[in-house]
Amino acid sequence: MTEKILFFSHPRCPYCPKAEEVLKEMGLQYEKISLDTSEGTRLAESYGIMALPTIIIENGHGTEKISGYSSMLKEKIKKAFS
Repeated sequence: MTEKILFFSHPRCPYCPKAEEVLKEMGLQYEKISLDTSEGTRLAESYGIMALPTIIIENGHGTEKISGYSSMLKEKIKKAFS
């Protein structure tokens, strides 16, 4: 099963570092995409990103989009893999 995790963030986003810390704590490999670049903005538009932070998880179960940060983020990520 191939999996791909994209983490969309921006340097001025106050919740992005917290969300990224969750990804790191879970030991997940991800690609960080910053919306302060034209390439990042283009990619965000192609995924329909409307809020930050946003995590896209593509795996054998389909594609899951998790937007925003809350204390439930780790559980939402785990659910995307089940």
